[in-house]
Amino acid sequence: CAYGLNAQVDDVRYLDEIFDDVSIEQDIQYGLNITVLTTATIGFPTEKALITDIYHPTGDTEELRPVVLVAHTGSFLPPIDAELNSVNGTTSGTKTDSATVEMCKRLAKRGFVALAFTHRLGWNPLAETMEERTNLLINAAYRGVQDTHTLLRWIQKSVAEEGNPYKLDPERVSMLGQGTGGYIAYAVATLDDINEIYIPKFTTLDDEGNPIPYVIPQISGNWDGKGFPEPTDTNKVEAVPGVFLALNYPNHVDYDGKLDFALAYGGALASSEWIDENSVPTAGIATPNDPNAPFYTDILIVPTTGEGVVEVEGAGDAIPSFNATGTNDVLNSITYNDAYSEAAREANVGVLGVEGQEHIFSFKNSSSVPESAPWEWWDPAFWGQVDAVNQEGMIVGSIHDVQLAGQPNMSPEKGRAYVDTVLNYFCPRAIVAMDLPGVDAYVAAGIEDLPQLNVNISPNPVVSEININAPSGDAIDQVEIFDISGRLVRSINELNSEFVRIDRADLDAGVYIILVHSGDKIARQKLLFK
Repeated sequence: CAYGLNAQVDDVRYLDEIFDDVSIEQDIQYGLNITVLTTATIGFPTEKALITDIYHPTGDTEELRPVVLVAHTGSFLPPIDAELNSVNGTTSGTKTDSATVEMCKRLAKRGFVALAFTHRLGWNPLAETMEERTNLLINAAYRGVQDTHTLLRWIQKSVAEEGNPYKLDPERVSMLGQGTGGYIAYAVATLDDINEIYIPKFTTLDDEGNPIPYVIPQISGNWDGKGFPEPTDTNKVEAVPGVFLALNYPNHVDYDGKLDFALAYGGALASSEWIDENSVPTAGIATPNDPNAPFYTDILIVPTTGEGVVEVEGAGDAIPSFNATGTNDVLNSITYNDAYSEAAREANVGVLGVEGQEHIFSFKNSSSVPESAPWEWWDPAFWGQVDAVNQEGMIVGSIHDVQLAGQPNMSPEKGRAYVDTVLNYFCPRAIVAMDLPGVDAYVAAGIEDLPQLNVNISPNPVVSEININAPSGDAIDQVEIFDISGRLVRSINELNSEFVRIDRADLDAGVYIILVHSGDKIARQKLLFK
């Protein structure tokens, strides 16, 4: 991200990979809840442990590290069952998908702690009517939102009650959602009032013509999963005649989760009516010709069957709404001058409603066919053995064959390149939203286009003081010193002199970056303090 700066100085935490190795702690339980997914697509509700894999940089000495939740894709269904039968019709749908693992490792190498988490799956995409599919899918997404809030509260609890074994900073948390995970990310960023589920698009009519919501909070619980709208409400439903079961367990109810920023690559927003003063700053990445998730406002197509389900608002409509309502104002506290933000602005040129908008990247198609998720890749040897079955129950080839038809130039190299772009677009916005020290280094990287100031800075290495001279006669206005993590550690203002002497004072030994300002001119140099 720090495109200009990194060419001349050491890498900066959160903007660059500063760690070589990543440690992974797998299947850490963060909650317990009820799933409707059993051995079949829809089955008898059962308990399910909610688990996460935790990626962190090996050898890191920081005691509090910013957290990034990573939500996987998969249409709220697993890719495969125990008998190697395809369930969601794709190669992805778990926390160990290739793109998810790659994203988490790259985040950890930059100094974040990445949590790739499971959420409850299960709905019936083969339901006969669109209304049935809408009802089931909305409830599946609702459970995903509840589980994400459970994870956010678990972070707070692990710090407060368990001695913070994973060195998480509970006050600095962002989220990345891929595909289906993007739908969850958009919803977690906006759904914060139970009354928001009663808007017309999420209601149906009962036998007497009265509107009722698809999600019944008295049964499924509140939007955050902590409890129910009223203390007297019950969350038991008659699963079969005479058998009543819970559909939601409240987890960690003594805590409140915190989310600073969300970026969805793929997916869509349920409704811009959910955006209000409590919404979380959000960015979006999407391909305008995505065959499944609409780029604007349209009907969502589920890859499992190719059938329409529910109207949603893609990034092309959603992100301008976040911008227009002021939700993204915190992201606009700096100007994004990195190569990826510039590439996004160029990609948005000519895209209706998006040109000139910030925090949205319209990915151009790199394939001969429209792609939904160009960042994904898979193992052809494995998925070539899994049969793809159409709605009539006929085998139509392997899952690899079917997926390859929609992504003919799939490869690990291509997938990693797209992951790299998503990550580099995410990082500067995340450090701004989470108020991380790397933001100062990122801003410093934007000076490449400013007129350069000719100065002499000595000695280097520095022992006790720094001498700065402008032989051209320019008056030095300001001097800034950054440590190698990108944090501004000293700022001397209103100097107005051709020669400046700065005392080292209490700055520790190490590498620093000094910026010298004169009007709109600037000079930059790396210094070693002994």
